[in-house]
Amino acid sequence: GSILLADTRAETVNTNKPNGLDPESGIYSGAYAGWTNQCLVYNTIGSEIGARVFPSDGVDLFANYALNRQNVTRPTGCTDLENKPTSQHKINLGAQLRTKLGIDGEVTFHYASQQTWAERVPPPASEVSTSLRTITTDLSGYTLLNARIGYRIPKTGAEVSATAFNLLNNVHQEHPFGNDINRRVFGQ
Repeated sequence: GSILLADTRAETVNTNKPNGLDPESGIYSGAYAGWTNQCLVYNTIGSEIGARVFPSDGVDLFANYALNRQNVTRPTGCTDLENKPTSQHKINLGAQLRTKLGIDGEVTFHYASQQTWAERVPPPASEVSTSLRTITTDLSGYTLLNARIGYRIPKTGAEVSATAFNLLNNVHQEHPFGNDINRRVFGQ
């Protein structure tokens, strides 16, 4: 199983330190939180295969594929939500070019398949309960096309380059509470 944030345990004058005050810290604790083991049993297998070839001087081609298969066993009485935050399939393809003129370039393609995240969230403001709850959020699979071009300045060791991340602007998230990832261009 995996490790989860445990439910908050409220403290009262009866369950807390004498007189409700911790004499060492001077703090009155209103609640405790911790971690607990999830009751689901996960069995995960995977593998990755890749290759890089050099068909001519200054040209590199590469590819890799990663598989992550997850099976879950649910013991009797277990109500925990299944968490699959790792894509089952990931693919990377790319080409690099280095010229004698000092111009270098790279293009890479990335694919990650759908994910399901089980995350703890606070209750809606309209509820009296203060207990965290677990929700599942599906993230769609996504593709990225990245590119880089650079110029190596002769006899200096310096380089000027530009990199485009998510060139096709495939807006996506890589965590359910994360920012939208869109096109980004950097100069170095």
